[in-house]
Amino acid sequence: MDRHPLQSIRVRLAVLRRRALALTLAAGLTLALAAGAILVLAWVGLEALIFLSPPWRAGLGLLALLGCGAVAAFFLRRHLPALLSHRR
Repeated sequence: MDRHPLQSIRVRLAVLRRRALALTLAAGLTLALAAGAILVLAWVGLEALIFLSPPWRAGLGLLALLGCGAVAAFFLRRHLPALLSHRR
């Protein structure tokens, strides 16, 4: 028998917490990739409609990357604190 009767429950809860954290990170990555794909499609569509000079083209590409990172950051900022809190 366990030294502490609640130890098996604590171990299971820790496993569930790690699984929830992994699923949240995967969902954040998927959301960031989807946002990145939409931003890249908008970038390509804008390039197809109007010819952009190389600095504008590079700036829009950088903006697409920053938008992708911002979406991931906002998602993780909203969902990670609840998962990382030990009082939950």
